[in-house]
Amino acid sequence: MNDVSRLQCDASCVRRLILDLAFKSGGGQHLGGGLSMVELMCALYGSILNLSPQNVQSPSRDRFILSKGHGVLGFFPVLSHYGYISKDILYSFKTTDSE
Repeated sequence: MNDVSRLQCDASCVRRLILDLAFKSGGGQHLGGGLSMVELMCALYGSILNLSPQNVQSPSRDRFILSKGHGVLGFFPVLSHYGYISKDILYSFKTTDSE
């Protein structure tokens, strides 16, 4: 599978996670904000950024800052898909004492 095909597959998986997370957390999120950034986030985390779950403390890693607060519904599923946060943490979204 080439990089483009892999990233397209990743984006489809992340979209499913976004919709599942929105449903399980009771709605009220900004679906458009999350869904509109999926390809960009998958390209960054899946191919471009010098960052991996194994090097998150490295001083030479890349940093990503999301200033679009309405995009959190898209950001957390990407972090989960690429192994930065667990599914348990992901599905604690919008719950009391979530991480």
